[in-house]
Amino acid sequence: MKINKKLGGILLLNLIFLVSCSDYLDINDDPNNVTSENIVPELILSGAQKRIFDTQAVTPNQLGQLFMNNWGLNVQSFSTGFVQEFTLNIDNTFYAGIWDSYYLRTANFHNLSINEQPVYTNFRAIGLILKSFYMQDIVDLYGDAPYFGAFQGGANLFPAYDDAKEIYRDLYANLDLAIELIDSAPTEALNPGANDAIMAGNMANWKKFANTIKLRLLVRESLATDGESITFVNSKFNELNASGAEFISSDVVINPGYTADTDRQSPFYDIFYNTDGTEKQGYQSRRGTKFAIDFLSGSSTGVSDARLGEIYDVAADGTYSGVIQGETSATAPSSISPVGTGLIQSASQDGYIMSLAEAKFLQAEAVEYGFLTSGSASALFTEAVVSSFEGLGLTAADATSYLAVANTSSTDGIGWNSTNKREAIMTQKWIALNGINAHQSWIDYTRTGFPEIPLSIVAEKTHKPYRLMYPNSELVGNSSNVPEQSQADVFTERIFWNQ
Repeated sequence: MKINKKLGGILLLNLIFLVSCSDYLDINDDPNNVTSENIVPELILSGAQKRIFDTQAVTPNQLGQLFMNNWGLNVQSFSTGFVQEFTLNIDNTFYAGIWDSYYLRTANFHNLSINEQPVYTNFRAIGLILKSFYMQDIVDLYGDAPYFGAFQGGANLFPAYDDAKEIYRDLYANLDLAIELIDSAPTEALNPGANDAIMAGNMANWKKFANTIKLRLLVRESLATDGESITFVNSKFNELNASGAEFISSDVVINPGYTADTDRQSPFYDIFYNTDGTEKQGYQSRRGTKFAIDFLSGSSTGVSDARLGEIYDVAADGTYSGVIQGETSATAPSSISPVGTGLIQSASQDGYIMSLAEAKFLQAEAVEYGFLTSGSASALFTEAVVSSFEGLGLTAADATSYLAVANTSSTDGIGWNSTNKREAIMTQKWIALNGINAHQSWIDYTRTGFPEIPLSIVAEKTHKPYRLMYPNSELVGNSSNVPEQSQADVFTERIFWNQ
């Protein structure tokens, strides 16, 4: 089923409502065929979850892989590729699919979130949680955005841009409301069950996920220096502490029935392989970088990391060999390491909405800097690293052996004994998110400056951008509201929590 794109800007497509159809977890995205009777939450929830994750697993993830120097181009087989990512010549077409797809698909969760029928209370809560999850990405990547007037279909085709901080506040409030709805759900409220491709209807786990998204909102804003942010962050952390809020205790994954069938492969796996197991161009073109491989092998740090062999594979010559971003075939190794089997597992592999490692690192940061009062920062840091190892198919013992060296190394920024604990957290999070929502590492990099990631050798700027440019779909379809923005602005104007 194809998306109707006759309307100019992507926000014009906020007319979207959902209809179950015969295609694999497909939904009706035709803005010219909108009727409220078509919205049947128990029939469309998994399709809505699946369709937005198709973007999350690929587009922002690749952006993070390239900006955080995890991937380079296989210059021995391809003469060009990733030019904008390496040169940092960012414009209104650069990764526009993040904005366009997220707005298109988040409208589905908004529609769930405003369904006040008691029987759909749990569906409404899930809609609120996922709307908050994906809109945080929009704010963290772009700043101010249409929000309060968005998702209203024909009632508001040209929504105004709202202040990023005010959006953050409402996202937090929506998460509070979602938890309240789950706690007070009436007896007639349906459990989503198998229609929920993420939690299988486990509403207690949805509450934990909502609290974890709250935590990420607060941790991101915790470095802001304005009085309003300081007051808000401290107040909300006090509430989390007083309530004994629980956070996710396992990876938040999605699997609506991924298989090797056409159009049903897990989306990250689908970058690299066809349904018959043959390599795609995505596998052949993406290669590990010298920076990341040297880091994990220990050649640049003195600390060898077993995750190297899962995140990357050996090159054709049997060694781990990386490419420098922007170099040519004349200077690059004759064979370069591809992405490893710890990340590319199978056509049916789960997709990561949020990893447990990310959640544990968030908690470690919050405890270390006095915001959360429950738990040990060092223990949470250790648990995060262990979870990262296990997610790649390694063992807790492997992680323990690694940390025994990393925690006593004289090299700062890797183990818990590092002088700068935030640098250690961000460095380990960078490793843990390699291939798994890597854009979160870039967002944290713009916030903290850690880990120290080199620019491509062909970069035309002195540092990485702080945000992305508003896409052409907005310049065309919402021109009266989209803020004026130059290419230079994304290298000088920071997101509100980074000022």
